[in-house]
Amino acid sequence: MVTNPEVIDEVRELMKKHIRDLFFRKIFSKYIQQRIFVEKSMYSFGTVTLLGHVDLEMYLVFLKSFLVHTNVKPLVIILDDGTLTNNDINMIKKNSCRIVVISVDESYDYVVNNFVNHELILKYIRLNVLNRKLIDLFLIKEKLHVERILLVDSDVIFFNKPELIISFAKGIDNKNRYISDYQNSYICDVEVIKKIFRVQIIKKFNSGLMTLNLNILKKEDVDKYYFLFNTNRNKYNFDYEMMEQTAFAVLLSDTQIFRLPRTYYIGMKTNKFLTMICRHYVRPTRHLYINGLEKLVD
Repeated sequence: MVTNPEVIDEVRELMKKHIRDLFFRKIFSKYIQQRIFVEKSMYSFGTVTLLGHVDLEMYLVFLKSFLVHTNVKPLVIILDDGTLTNNDINMIKKNSCRIVVISVDESYDYVVNNFVNHELILKYIRLNVLNRKLIDLFLIKEKLHVERILLVDSDVIFFNKPELIISFAKGIDNKNRYISDYQNSYICDVEVIKKIFRVQIIKKFNSGLMTLNLNILKKEDVDKYYFLFNTNRNKYNFDYEMMEQTAFAVLLSDTQIFRLPRTYYIGMKTNKFLTMICRHYVRPTRHLYINGLEKLVD
């Protein structure tokens, strides 16, 4: 009988991976290899995801579940974190409409040529690549002429028709909307953020799923955010992992932005599949991702 805790944990992880791989194979046969009919292209709307090789399978599950439940044909925009292979990109091309991949070099060049505090911004992108989720939106707007986006993380699964997102994609409803987190996940305490950035920060904001009109973001506001972050980071011991999410919550605090309904879900419970439109499996709930895969193959 095995009693070593480390060995037991390793076996458990292998079992989880085996089960997860089984579900992925079923999903690939049901969704990923399935050709679906979608409406005409609407390249004024795009989906934007920061993606690395390790999350490719999750991303393909998001993409196909989104296309199946929306019947729209967006411009699929990938922010390559530098680890995507040619095979990865070809796999995405086979399962999407039109795809544009923005490389690390392209992103860095844009920052240097378009931001006053470009050295600071590049410094923090190198410390935390998630900052590209914000910075690259300006490049997308200017180069690709996309007006509206769905900013979405790879660990999101759609289970039902997202009417609000469909209306946004078609330009019927232009409201900016975000998915609500189960807690405030920012660089520091909310009151400190209010003091430093002089805003009424959005509470429980999560940047993992958001409809956004790109014309509301301003470069000078981004420059100011990174300057203030850098000036105050040591005094308040800022959390670098939460830079990008805090930036969105700060920069959008004075705009018209609305919370998506609770059916666009992040929370810790597992019994909401019948009513959920989608679920964002943030890290504290990533162990529940397999339940989402199981739901898709039912």
